[in-house]
Amino acid sequence: TACGGGGGGGDDEPAPPAPVQVSGAFHDSLVEGLNWETAAGQTGITGADGRFQYQETAGIGELVSFYIGETALGQSEGFSVIIPVDIVPAATDIYNNTVTNIARFILTLDDDQDWDNEIQITQAVRDAATESNIGQINFGVTPEQFEINTAVAVSILTNLTAAGPRSLITKEE
Repeated sequence: TACGGGGGGGDDEPAPPAPVQVSGAFHDSLVEGLNWETAAGQTGITGADGRFQYQETAGIGELVSFYIGETALGQSEGFSVIIPVDIVPAATDIYNNTVTNIARFILTLDDDQDWDNEIQITQAVRDAATESNIGQINFGVTPEQFEINTAVAVSILTNLTAAGPRSLITKEE
């Protein structure tokens, strides 16, 4: 007279939600020209509006990595807006050295040095960042050390911009 158990055959479980394609924007001002890649393998370059694509499942965005050429800037869970502090693990504000150095690097490479009209990283700069073996830049040092470490890379890359060669912007700028 005992019942054999409750429940059923397990078919009652709802299917997991399907991923939805959404877009986000990279801001330090709007940033055009960053390479991006998602965990699912989507790749692209941020447009004039800073836009990139990613998949979201149940409100959670997949991991998106950002680069200039092959120089890795960082990665973040996909959000509608991503700023440099979002791509640095454990960073809580813009005063984190790594966040400061990433922002300085991006701003320095802006084609026309007018940050009010968007930041544009050109194809020539992205290509040179790949071809000149600039590759791995350590953003996690003091701002002073970062300026020393990137002097050659900044000279090579800014020489390809409309505004011409220049030094890395200061952390105060």
